[in-house]
Amino acid sequence: MDRVIENLTRAPKKATQTSEPGAREIVVTGSFEAVNRYFYEHEYGDGLPIVPPTQEKVADFLRYTDRSAD
Repeated sequence: MDRVIENLTRAPKKATQTSEPGAREIVVTGSFEAVNRYFYEHEYGDGLPIVPPTQEKVADFLRYTDRSAD
């Protein structure tokens, strides 16, 4: 509980990266566990599992929208 309170009340670390990855840029590769470890270690999530998208699954998802893939 102390860790939860600390995360909710302290200022986040200063961002060191000034640019964001492109829409199709792969940020991290590896197994399900490796991806989740990367996100956890960099405090990019809330502790819930990250389900890495594959290009195939993203393409399947985009079939149901009129929006551009980019």
